[in-house]
Amino acid sequence: LEDYTGFTCGNCPKAADAAKQAEAQFAGRVVVMAVHAGFFAEPTPQHPKDYRTPAGEELDVYFGISAAGNPNGMVNRKSFNGGRIIAYGSWGDAIAAELQQPLKAFLKIEPSYNGSNVSASVSIKYKEAGSASDHLVLCLVEDSVIGYQKDYRFTPSDIYDFKHMHMLRRSINGTWGEAVSSTAPAAGQTITKQYQFTLNPDWNVSKCKLVAYLQNNTTKEVIQATEVHLAE
Repeated sequence: LEDYTGFTCGNCPKAADAAKQAEAQFAGRVVVMAVHAGFFAEPTPQHPKDYRTPAGEELDVYFGISAAGNPNGMVNRKSFNGGRIIAYGSWGDAIAAELQQPLKAFLKIEPSYNGSNVSASVSIKYKEAGSASDHLVLCLVEDSVIGYQKDYRFTPSDIYDFKHMHMLRRSINGTWGEAVSSTAPAAGQTITKQYQFTLNPDWNVSKCKLVAYLQNNTTKEVIQATEVHLAE
């Protein structure tokens, strides 16, 4: 579930609550990534914190999310009720529909952390034959980032200690990731990728997670996703 958001979007906290409800309803079966991008995520003189990322901005423009008006999101980047940009009130139904689809691949992340240096091994085990267009994307998200958020449910609507969850902090291997293989992976095949990167000292490692997802880079649809706490 990709939740496109911004701290000046007064309706976005309702979407964040919908994401939390989806996590509870589909416990262990849904991965959430909150993408701060577009107009509502632009820093202001009063609120200079910048939660945008190059990957998030590119995704937002490519899919036209904030242009359609936030809060909005996508579930596996699949079309639901006629379009892949889905209002938060329909996220639960879209997730339930996706969970009825057959499992095509398993993903597993094995991280290690030493100071600011992070290593991660990501393995893909294909249950069904894959495609030469399959790409693996690895991202880092952070929970419990305390900061400003406009929330129209309150008067005044300025919330200065809002807890931002699932915040996309960076893509480790680019917006669209990297090709899994030069040829279509066979059913039963396991492919493993290795990654190393440096953690920003401003991020709380105990609240950071790695999110990996397998996507078809032609359609951009997500095939499978998983997450793991970095400090585990």
